[in-house]
Amino acid sequence: MGPSQKKGKRVAVKDFVEAFNKYGSDKSGFHTYEFVYDKLFKNRLAVTNILEVGIHHGASLRAWAELFPGAEIIGLDNNPANFFTDQDIISLYVDQAHTWTFDNLKRLFKDKRFDMIVDDGCHYYEETKNTFYNLIPLVKVGGVFVIEDIKEEYLAGWLEIMGSLPEEYTYDVYNMLDKATCYNDNIVIVVKRIK
Repeated sequence: MGPSQKKGKRVAVKDFVEAFNKYGSDKSGFHTYEFVYDKLFKNRLAVTNILEVGIHHGASLRAWAELFPGAEIIGLDNNPANFFTDQDIISLYVDQAHTWTFDNLKRLFKDKRFDMIVDDGCHYYEETKNTFYNLIPLVKVGGVFVIEDIKEEYLAGWLEIMGSLPEEYTYDVYNMLDKATCYNDNIVIVVKRIK
């Protein structure tokens, strides 16, 4: 039983690194997001569901399932070839460029709210903005919306959006450019719903 498997134990940076690397996620190594996620979770048992946009090979979804055993993990993608189902993981269709696909999704979820929503999808500004506006209402109180891989040229636009958030949300910007990889898409914004 590894460190993240011990009952009630906090998920630590090491646990994120191990899980991301085990499944081949670029969240650690290529990016250094383990430091961001470490700040978000004090108790792994409190996380009951996670929604992530962008399945690719399913590495992140498998890592979340290992890090938060028993949590429902839902992956969203516009390419059915990426879909898979595992014990606690399901895949659903959404196209970040088309709002009607989010409307279908919101009807499916009805009153469901998430502990964490991660946008690791296409990373284009307009599509990511569309995703944020459509999915932010699905974050539960105390939950977070994480926007990964923001490019430097998009940051001013995102800061303007963050400045106009309703009072029930707070946000943090993590500029990971000074970390290991030095790519220009290592900015992460975390929006927390506080009420």
